[in-house]
Amino acid sequence: LLANSSSDDHLKMVKKNQAKVDLFRSRAARIVEDLHCTWPDSIGGAVRPVRHIYNNDQDLAAVGDVNDAHTDMVGDARFFHGNGRLSDEGRFDDQGRKQGEWRRYHKNGRLKAIEHYVDGEGDGWFKEYYDNGAPEDSGTVSKGKFTGNYHEFTRNGSLARVRRFDSEGANGPSTLHFDNGATSFSIELKNGDTHGTVTGFYADGAKKLETTYVDGKKN
Repeated sequence: LLANSSSDDHLKMVKKNQAKVDLFRSRAARIVEDLHCTWPDSIGGAVRPVRHIYNNDQDLAAVGDVNDAHTDMVGDARFFHGNGRLSDEGRFDDQGRKQGEWRRYHKNGRLKAIEHYVDGEGDGWFKEYYDNGAPEDSGTVSKGKFTGNYHEFTRNGSLARVRRFDSEGANGPSTLHFDNGATSFSIELKNGDTHGTVTGFYADGAKKLETTYVDGKKN
């Protein structure tokens, strides 16, 4: 900026520090080049030139393409944990929105989730996993909201809970389960609150209790 000044003092300052300015520009260019590198890599099923983006620690953070404004990633993309393992992979449209199937991974490399997107919102079936490989939950979303049956599991893979969602939230029958899969509680839900008969069971299936709730409060 000072180089464009009409002040003699400013111009003298620029001339005096020209070497430092040139050094700064050179170093800055190298930093930009290091942080945003493009070279051939396999992504989306083909080897082609793609952008490699690094974090401040110089660890690879993402691989993919960016739009002309450098504001969003577009096309096939992969993201990485700090330890170098893959964290996310999927596809962005030309507006930077997630589309189709996306996969997420734990830091240990195991699959963490399979999800589906339409125009950046969750839409379709999904399944999540614990870092030991056991299923954590599964269900379906429509425009980012749960719909239909939603299953939750314990870390050992046994069914823990089942709920059903509609446009108003969790409604209808819901069940909680022992580690052996047997039902521990049968619950009625209304817009996410316990509403109706609640029945508890022992692990052998015998009835333990039965009570009634109204709008989340015991009747």
